[in-house]
Amino acid sequence: MRGLQTTLPLLLPALILLHLLAAPYTKVEESFNLQATHDILVHGTPLSDLPTHIRSTYDHIAFPGAVPRTFIGSLILAWLTRAFLHADIFGHARAFGNAVLGTPLHFAHSQLIFHSLVKASAQTTARFILGSLTALSLIRYSKGLSRAYGKSVGGWYVLLQATQFHIPFYASRTLPNTFALLLTTEAARAFLPVPNQNAVGQRSQVRRGIYLLVAAGVIFRAEIALLLTTQVVFLLASRRTDLRTVILAGLPAAFLSIAASVLVDSTFWLRPVWPELASFIFNILHGSSSEWGVSPWHTYFTSSLPKLLLNPLAIPLICASLYLPATKRAAAALVLPQLAYVALYSAQPHKEARFVIYAIPPLTAAAALGASYVWTRRARTVVYRIGALALVGGVG
Repeated sequence: MRGLQTTLPLLLPALILLHLLAAPYTKVEESFNLQATHDILVHGTPLSDLPTHIRSTYDHIAFPGAVPRTFIGSLILAWLTRAFLHADIFGHARAFGNAVLGTPLHFAHSQLIFHSLVKASAQTTARFILGSLTALSLIRYSKGLSRAYGKSVGGWYVLLQATQFHIPFYASRTLPNTFALLLTTEAARAFLPVPNQNAVGQRSQVRRGIYLLVAAGVIFRAEIALLLTTQVVFLLASRRTDLRTVILAGLPAAFLSIAASVLVDSTFWLRPVWPELASFIFNILHGSSSEWGVSPWHTYFTSSLPKLLLNPLAIPLICASLYLPATKRAAAALVLPQLAYVALYSAQPHKEARFVIYAIPPLTAAAALGASYVWTRRARTVVYRIGALALVGGVG
């Protein structure tokens, strides 16, 4: 059993890698961050005369897109990719070349090999790193669930998350939503209860969650401001925090995140810009996102969430966890802020499933509460045995 608990979380990175290898190509929504990662990785960011260098080599100057997007995620991803290639592939290639040729490779030869490797594998490597970071955030969330509600809940979370399609598929894709998902999942972990934690520790956890949601909204996706709002309202209503803590966490986080975005993105866009503010003005105030299509108000609830959750047992298990006296309080903390966020965002006419993907880990966690409740009682009655068999069939 202990071996299973140790190896089960590895299912998530394995599935993410499988989706990466099975679907290595990208589509238009991923193009900005992927091209930005390429440009930073290949063309670099020289400190001397950076504006001229960007203007002459970077793709976004000629093809800016409908709205500016942040470079922060691509910058970090490019740095990690370069470090990975230098540390592993480049070093191994040079050692292999030395062994085969019987003579040391000079710097020029090494650089030639490195650039060949970059062209051949950098895209896959960058996506592998992003997928690994997403997997790490999901594994950390499962461990947070195990700590909060028991190892059975953490295990069922992994199994239910693994039976979905969209998160493993999107996990390695260079969408702004994927970068944001890393932060929102970490925030969701921070909002989980910790047994026997004192008041100081609880406030620290809440502050960390607020920091992460603010950063995700300010830097990557403005709609996360709605998720921050619903989460904070729930925390205040359930007396898990107070307004002073929210303000003291939110204001500095907003200031630092805005400063980071404006500083980095103004440098790369060669003009003063806060990308998510520009996106908010374009999509919300001007309503221009409707040019990409509109959907009925109920689409997220009747189409997107069922598709994202995918497993046919997920929604019944969520409902069960909200109904059962033993789990309803924990389930409400997981479910209500997410559904409130989805409801508020449903007012936006243009809808895509990736806009509400941040709700899926907590909703899946609520399903795991229900699954764990049934599974741990499988020996009690025939009804629980049938339920346990259904669970095995649902994740098998």
